[in-house]
Amino acid sequence: MKRVLASPLLFGVGALLAALLVVVVAISLDQLAGFAMQSELEDKVLDRPSPYLPEVRAHEAAELAGYRVIDAKTGIVGVPLERALELTLRDRRGP
Repeated sequence: MKRVLASPLLFGVGALLAALLVVVVAISLDQLAGFAMQSELEDKVLDRPSPYLPEVRAHEAAELAGYRVIDAKTGIVGVPLERALELTLRDRRGP
């Protein structure tokens, strides 16, 4: 019985295909990991509202709704937002 040895060309083509397969699998795994990481980020950080958000919003609303002293030395005060809008419109319209 006669033995047939693989030709160098056949061996080279097989090695090239194997290397190409390894590269494709590596790129696919990298993409899969990226999608998984993005999904985790969205689930844990971006989609979840902060438990402190209602408290922060209430504090901001109180700041905008009331009078307050910002700098007593220079006489700078904060006024409610609606009143500030009225004063600004009055100043723009003139006397």
